[in-house]
Amino acid sequence: MPLETTRTIEIGAPPEEVFGWLVEPDKLKAWTDADSRFPPDRSELRVGYRIDGSFPGPDGERRFTLEITAFDPPRELAYVETYAGGRSTARYALAAAPAGTTLELEVSADQAAPSTSVPDAVRAQLAQLPEAQRQLAEQQVTAAMQRVAAYDSTTDPRVQEAWGKKVDAELAKLKELVELVERER
Repeated sequence: MPLETTRTIEIGAPPEEVFGWLVEPDKLKAWTDADSRFPPDRSELRVGYRIDGSFPGPDGERRFTLEITAFDPPRELAYVETYAGGRSTARYALAAAPAGTTLELEVSADQAAPSTSVPDAVRAQLAQLPEAQRQLAEQQVTAAMQRVAAYDSTTDPRVQEAWGKKVDAELAKLKELVELVERER
């Protein structure tokens, strides 16, 4: 079961201005912790546009593919991101409103595949231990890896709450930045 949420906010700027903050790398980086791999020239974006990349995981680099599934500036942007063990989706719907823009965000995310190997740094430390301590530590690491593999973060209410707070904080930052730029015009 994926984590899912829908949020709606009002932003005091027209949809054309808000949409740029969703796709332009420098603007996107200003309000989210995502490392945007969108091209600087958004005219290259279209339905089917794909980005392949990686991000650091606890057991090494993890590969992902992001594909745009809806692109209708300034009304809609949607994409799916696939990675080992899951996928995430996001859909931004923008509509003109009396005060500027109504932005609706629908997001979902599956749990990524758990770590399946012990990081090299931990293995190196274990190798330096005396035999009896090393064997005990290896047993504890194996047990911990089994617990990690069995854990489903998508059903943990603390994870759900933290994820919702992160989405809310990012949207609040987006609103703040867009409106600040709009006031300075």
